Amino acid sequence: MDLPDIGYEDYSVESLQDQGIQVPRLPQLPGASIENFFMGSGRSQAYFENREALRIAKEEAELLNKIMRAKSLAEERMIMAALMASYSR
Repeated sequence: MDLPDIGYEDYSVESLQDQGIQVPRLPQLPGASIENFFMGSGRSQAYFENREALRIAKEEAELLNKIMRAKSLAEERMIMAALMASYSR
């Protein structure tokens, strides 16, 4: 089955520029650059590294607080048990 010719033309940017047609471009956003999409900026990398370090430090501090609370409660229980033993005599 033969398909009819639909008259396809190349409308790529390169072919239009070769024909001398100006292809309008969108204006660049202020403060935006293509490097930020591919390589990342040093400031944002440092921000994410700092945020991750703070998250880890917070987890460690919470774990240490939990351990210290448990030790404190165990010590209080031992003192109470020693006091109760001395009163029961």
